[in-house]
Amino acid sequence: MREKAEGSIRLRMVDFWCRLWHLPLMLYLTGLLQFDLCSGQIQVQIQEGPLYRVKGYPMSISCNVTGFTGPPNWNFQFILKKPNVFLNIISTSDPDFAYRMFSGRISNKEIYIQRLSGSSVLLWIKNLQENDAGDLLCETLHTGGVYYGDYDDEAKLNVIADTLEALYSGSPSQSLSEGDPLQLECQVSSQTFQHTHLMVTWFLHGEEDENPRPIITLDRDLTVKPGAGFVDRYRAHLISMDKVEDTTYRLKMPQVQQSDQGKFFCKAIEWIQDPDYSWTQNAHKTTAACDVEIKRIGRGSPAVIIVTVLFIILIAVLAFYLYRCKKQHLGMSGLNNMDPESGSSEATLPCRTRLTAPKESIADKNWDQDSESENAGETHEGQKLLKESPQSAITEKNKDDTGNTNGELDKNEKNSENADEAEENANGKADETDTEADSQKSLQTQEEMEKSKILKNERKDEEESPEEQIETLREQDTKDADKNEREDEEETTKEKIETLGEKKKMRKTRHLK
Repeated sequence: MREKAEGSIRLRMVDFWCRLWHLPLMLYLTGLLQFDLCSGQIQVQIQEGPLYRVKGYPMSISCNVTGFTGPPNWNFQFILKKPNVFLNIISTSDPDFAYRMFSGRISNKEIYIQRLSGSSVLLWIKNLQENDAGDLLCETLHTGGVYYGDYDDEAKLNVIADTLEALYSGSPSQSLSEGDPLQLECQVSSQTFQHTHLMVTWFLHGEEDENPRPIITLDRDLTVKPGAGFVDRYRAHLISMDKVEDTTYRLKMPQVQQSDQGKFFCKAIEWIQDPDYSWTQNAHKTTAACDVEIKRIGRGSPAVIIVTVLFIILIAVLAFYLYRCKKQHLGMSGLNNMDPESGSSEATLPCRTRLTAPKESIADKNWDQDSESENAGETHEGQKLLKESPQSAITEKNKDDTGNTNGELDKNEKNSENADEAEENANGKADETDTEADSQKSLQTQEEMEKSKILKNERKDEEESPEEQIETLREQDTKDADKNEREDEEETTKEKIETLGEKKKMRKTRHLK
């Protein structure tokens, strides 16, 4: 009995374990079935909203499908949902899918679908309008069979006004030279209530540039980035950009180059952050341009040559003026310090040698007075001639003096004969003493007159300019030369008179004998 009971228990245990083994197998097979069913579920995803886009600017929205099996190419269509209205916009498979309000914009390529892959597309609207606001629905076409998954998705689109402003208020043109500093400013602002950031870039459009070149950018995260052709100058602190207060963006270039010639302008871009934390360019504005002319200053520049030549001429004129002033100063100091023997106007005149005049008769005295008056008249005429023409006057005066000297000799011979006759009847001794005193007085008066003339000439020389003083000195030298010649002639005449006096004495002695 016990053996039968134990056998039945064993059979029951084996059956239990056999049934228990089927349970995990059933669970495993159920899991595999569920995984296969999940992998075949269709999922359509449109870009997460709500989206805020600016009126008048282009916008794009993405849509893709996942979880499919079979062919990779899918067809898409977009529908605008408004309260109680569904408006067909565009489809990848049906050209007549769009409503009339969108068909014209589709034919003008203002609305189109850009296919990124067989299962991903972008809807583009080039010129966004206020009527485009609403819920955008993206659908994939069902190919048949049982619906399994989600074949559409939607996102809310909001159209907002454009509040971005960019303004350049400086001069429309500037003319600079190489090495001059350049500073430009533009004002950028936005009045939107959304979470937006601004990016400002200064551009240069040169004469030989097909497209404007970015100089420097203040990015939306407030980082400064130089343009491709301005990196070295930015590192050398020759280009910078500053944000002044809240709206002013200032470009600084301490030393411009010839390659900087062209039109400078400022461009502002407004970026908005979408719910998926991505940044999208929402609006942009460009300011008026400033036309900057850069004048070349190099080795062959005409401006440099002209400035250099003018500078050399100025230096030469200044040097010549200083040389003349120094020369005149040295000449005046030399004339003031000249020896009496050099014949200058300030030299003391040589003392006249006084000759012991012999006792003369009354006739001789009269003859001397006549000769002195004639000499005085001739001296007056000589001065007039010197004033009119110094050189010709000197030559003519010399000729007249030689003629007068010969005439005086003839007169002296005649007067000597008359003097012989007069002296025989006159008292020689008294007359001779009187003549001696008169001759000494006349010599003294002549010396005083000459001294007074010298003093007057010296005063005139001090009042005259250097050029007039030099001319006066020349005239004085000429007069001194003439005077010396006349003195020599007078000495020769006196010698002759002395010889005549000696002859008279000899005649007197003979007469007395």
